[in-house]
Amino acid sequence: ASWIREHREAFACSQQEFAEESGISRATLSRIEQGHIYPSMQVRRKLARALGVGPQELWNTRPEWFTEESAKRAS
Repeated sequence: ASWIREHREAFACSQQEFAEESGISRATLSRIEQGHIYPSMQVRRKLARALGVGPQELWNTRPEWFTEESAKRAS
């Protein structure tokens, strides 16, 4: 989650700008950056595309708190 925020800030993008570029809502981006939700594969692809990396580079492993329910909330 912090990786997303760090890279977004490196591009000097606001959350709103990056969310629009990614095709997700600013609220969802905020919740991802804060670690409140684990994004679905579809959302990871959108974020990766906006950052110019592969989705696997964003999240190689699932965090301990991850559940299928949290993934559903993120999609």
